[in-house]
Amino acid sequence: MPEVSFPESIVTERLELRCYDEMDAVSVGELIGSNRRHLLRNFPELSKGLTTPAEVEQFLSGCVFQWNERKGYCYGVWAKTLKNLIGQVKVKSLHWEIPSAELSYFIGQSFLRQGYASESVAAVMNVALKELSFNRVYVRIISSNIASIQLAQKLGMQHEGQHHREFRCGFGELHDVDYYSLTSSDYALCTPKETETPR
Repeated sequence: MPEVSFPESIVTERLELRCYDEMDAVSVGELIGSNRRHLLRNFPELSKGLTTPAEVEQFLSGCVFQWNERKGYCYGVWAKTLKNLIGQVKVKSLHWEIPSAELSYFIGQSFLRQGYASESVAAVMNVALKELSFNRVYVRIISSNIASIQLAQKLGMQHEGQHHREFRCGFGELHDVDYYSLTSSDYALCTPKETETPR
């Protein structure tokens, strides 16, 4: 496949998703710090790992390196009206020969239940499946995370199966993990209501 890459910025009606740079260290530190316990179950590497300014800077450097190497694309999610960082969407586990990718995402607790997660994830899916001609995107969700499962279903993703006791969360518990995916052919068959960016 030609060396295409994800755009550095994706703009929706209410959000701007853009790649991190070193100037975002304070915003990232504040987002992680104010959501540490919220992230512990699903993103223990963020909750436990970004506790000092040096660790945040190292995280951002890693994001830039992965981006430049086409190994991963980590978007910060900014709300246009608030002008602050409210979450993150990451494109990872890339297989360019297919091409396919995994998506992971979170929205800060103060901004939940406002449609920001579906708006940001739908925008990244549209870039992958429509603009970059990816054949498949998928998510892995612990089975107890009902809100994320409902989001995957809302975006038209199909349940592929469940891996038992696959993930150990930040509390030390083992969880079953459900896999949901959307292929380019299924995406093309979606109705306009399903494919348009959620409001």
